[in-house]
Amino acid sequence: MSGRLPRQREPELNSDQIVIIARDANEKIVDWQVVPDPRLVRSEGLGPAGELSGKVFYRQRADFLFTLPDEPGIARIDFYHPRWSGTNFDLDRIGGVSLR
Repeated sequence: MSGRLPRQREPELNSDQIVIIARDANEKIVDWQVVPDPRLVRSEGLGPAGELSGKVFYRQRADFLFTLPDEPGIARIDFYHPRWSGTNFDLDRIGGVSLR
């Protein structure tokens, strides 16, 4: 559809998300967005002493949808997982796809 994509207001990074960055052929960022990590699965259950405990798992493969602007200059899309370093978030590249 035509028109601008809605922008996220004041997105806050956390390790439960994926950052998607669209770049042009010169590596300039054309668009970015933060989406929930579709690989993430949480499990909760009772431990041996009856206490509630939880685990976090990451699926090896996951499908998800995201939007891109109608921008013919987009040449590549990269996917990053935010990792807290103790003072700020570092973005670990987890994959990408070339559109050309």
